[in-house]
Amino acid sequence: MSEQLPAPLKAVCRVAGVSRSAAQEQRRRRRASVAVAVRRRPGPVGAMGDRELLREIHQVIEDSPFTGEGHRKVWARLRRRGVNTSRSASCA
Repeated sequence: MSEQLPAPLKAVCRVAGVSRSAAQEQRRRRRASVAVAVRRRPGPVGAMGDRELLREIHQVIEDSPFTGEGHRKVWARLRRRGVNTSRSASCA
C-alpha cells in the first residue's frame, strides 16, 4: 500500500512541526497495522511445532525419576524418543 504525500516529506514535516524520523516511524507503524501478518518466531521451521515440542519436553520431565533435569538431559532423552531438536548431530 503506497501512501502518497501531496508534497515532499521534508516540507510536510516542516509545516506539521515534526521530525522526518518521527513521520517515517508513524508511516511504518501504520503500514504494519494494515498488513497484519501471522507472527512466528524467526528461523527455519522445525520438524514439529512449538506446542508439540513443548508437550514432548513436559512428558520427558514428567517421566523422569529425578526432580531436577537440565536441558542437556532433556535434549538427550528427546533424541532417544526420536524427537530431533535444533542441535545437529555434529554438535553432540
